[in-house]
Amino acid sequence: MQNRTEGSYSSPARIALAKKCLVLISWIASEGARSNNPEHIGFALQELSQILFERTGNLDRIFPAISADEITDLNTLYAMLDVVAGFTEDMVGVRIEEFRILPINLC
Repeated sequence: MQNRTEGSYSSPARIALAKKCLVLISWIASEGARSNNPEHIGFALQELSQILFERTGNLDRIFPAISADEITDLNTLYAMLDVVAGFTEDMVGVRIEEFRILPINLC
């Protein structure tokens, strides 16, 4: 994993790559959110959790791909995500309550 001090990317390129990562996260999340299949929903949520966890350097599999109805502590997860959504709302000044995909220009 590269960090800021490695300098192999210019700042605009790193920002564009970070945005591409967020687009992929958004796409995976939206596919899970639109699905009626508990296995697809669980896969999206668990895999996103696992990938973000692995960024810490720990490659242990602690978020197995399971059906959404088997995921424990969903209320806690929702509460934590709601807090982050609130912080994001404070930063950008708007909060989108209903689910929809917004176009993002990465060029």
